[in-house]
Amino acid sequence: MTQLDFSKLAKLGVQNCEPLYLSHPFLKDGHSASKANATITYVKHHGTVYGITCAHVFHHQFDENGAIEKVLTVWGDRLTYQFGGWTQDGYQSHFRVLNNNHGASDVRDIAIIKLPAPFPELHMARKGKVPIDLDGWEEPDWSSISTLVASGFPTEHKEQSDTHVAANFLQVVAELTRDINADVEDFLLASTLPEKNDYFFSGMSGGPVYCIKSDNTLTSVGIIFEGSPGSSSEWAKRGHESFFSKEDVQFRAYLLTPSVFFNWISHAGFA
Repeated sequence: MTQLDFSKLAKLGVQNCEPLYLSHPFLKDGHSASKANATITYVKHHGTVYGITCAHVFHHQFDENGAIEKVLTVWGDRLTYQFGGWTQDGYQSHFRVLNNNHGASDVRDIAIIKLPAPFPELHMARKGKVPIDLDGWEEPDWSSISTLVASGFPTEHKEQSDTHVAANFLQVVAELTRDINADVEDFLLASTLPEKNDYFFSGMSGGPVYCIKSDNTLTSVGIIFEGSPGSSSEWAKRGHESFFSKEDVQFRAYLLTPSVFFNWISHAGFA
């Protein structure tokens, strides 16, 4: 079995994604470690860069009446990028949602944004971010995969100094509950750890899932849409009858391949 080089895996994975913050319009709330975030994963398809997150993240921008409360943003070196704008009809997000029915089970919980120049040059390059290259994607040997690496930025585990907010990048190696191949739509990772897990995974929605190759490099194969344990508040409400313990971790993810992504952008109206 290949000895995993977690330092190398983290350096590779963190290049493809970053925290996606829910900020009040005009940034009137400033920036702090208490600000909620999800994860945005960057991919390149047919030479165009896109960002992927979850539809439920997109919906958190609006109140129950559909009015804008928060906007999706990423933060760079002295620059903040807001993924939307104001028109005479109000705020318009630049994300397009596959799930237009607020939770319909027959539609993917995915939101996509097209990121043409100059965003990749002005923001991604400065932060050392590179998109997952679906144009050069090599299909893995599905039959050899038993574990995958779920990656992203949990919202409750950020740190703050006088000048910066640091979001911790987390990778979790967990077992597949069933065999996967290029024809599955989604999959579940579930493992029981030898010791208690001190993390909550809310915020990792939209993060990439990878398989590990023998040379300790990564191939992207999925996008997270749910992780457990989710938030500390949800954990505190669990009943005594719950069989899920702090030693258990679970992630649900959609399969990501070039053909799957083409279907997503087609559904979103980008292709």
